[in-house]
Amino acid sequence: MSPTVDPKHPDFIADQHAAYRRLRANAPVCWSHSLRGWVVTRHDLVSNILLDQRFSVEKFTPFVATCPDKCEKRSR
Repeated sequence: MSPTVDPKHPDFIADQHAAYRRLRANAPVCWSHSLRGWVVTRHDLVSNILLDQRFSVEKFTPFVATCPDKCEKRSR
């Protein structure tokens, strides 16, 4: 089974640095059911994706729309 990530889960929110460290080491690209999209945690991969026009940020909109206030404040 592929690793999944839920950035809205209380355990993830409580220790985000450790969660991202584990993801970068073990699953730099993984699926998030809660976000309904892929999570990419390594800088080199993110840079390549941002420069590739085949990828779209529009898939992020549903997550932001359902994000609790606490989550929105942290993303600013």
